[in-house]
Amino acid sequence: MELSLSISEKATRHQLTEIKTILNGIYDYAVIRDIVPVNVARNCNTRTIRTKAEQNDPYNVYTQSDRAKILLALKDSTDPYDLAICMMFCLCCRVGEIEAMHFEDINQETQEILIHSEIVYVTGIDGNSGYFKEADHTKTGDDSGVDRLPLTATAMEIVNRCAKLYGGKAEGYIFKNESGGFLYTKTFNRHLKAVCGQVGIRYRSSHKIRFYTDSALGGDEDMDMATLMRCGRWKDPSTAMHYQRMAREKTVKRRAFNRQFG
Repeated sequence: MELSLSISEKATRHQLTEIKTILNGIYDYAVIRDIVPVNVARNCNTRTIRTKAEQNDPYNVYTQSDRAKILLALKDSTDPYDLAICMMFCLCCRVGEIEAMHFEDINQETQEILIHSEIVYVTGIDGNSGYFKEADHTKTGDDSGVDRLPLTATAMEIVNRCAKLYGGKAEGYIFKNESGGFLYTKTFNRHLKAVCGQVGIRYRSSHKIRFYTDSALGGDEDMDMATLMRCGRWKDPSTAMHYQRMAREKTVKRRAFNRQFG
């Protein structure tokens, strides 16, 4: 089945792909339940459908100024979610890795933290329900995602603030919910949105914090590719090169414009 419907005024290519993914899931479920004989959505060719241009600004991420404002606004907070936000601005980590951090992962002597696990969502057997759990791996799924990252003075101060919340007991999750378990990304982003509103900056999801930290390191002139890959814990060099290129391209553009048009 081939569609030629133009939805150029309605959806981007990314949105169309998400729509098709949802339809595939619905039809797959219907096939399993013997409601329909086949998944007709899989035979639908969406390549010919015209879509709206993506409004994707690769530079639309948190800035150094945004980071400073957020850290200042949360400097006296005792909420674990707020402290987790501050920590994410200090490390090249995904939000699931921040949520899975344990005090036992910290080497006090070297002031480093071992990144080796993450909180993931597991879909139930019936496909309708699921649950979150700590997985002993990172997104890469192998050793390339495991590394020790330096904890700056700011990061260590966040860790110490967390320990005080738990009566000085530095054990278990660094950022605990009310029952002592791990934090949840949806609530993390809700707190992030609140502090962004408080300091008057545009809200962007936790993924954009990760983009900021990776880009910040990528733009450091002393950061070589091998070290950047280890910090970001990527298997594919092209991913590290993307962050490095984005950061350095912005700097080069600014210098050239200042020279020619300043």
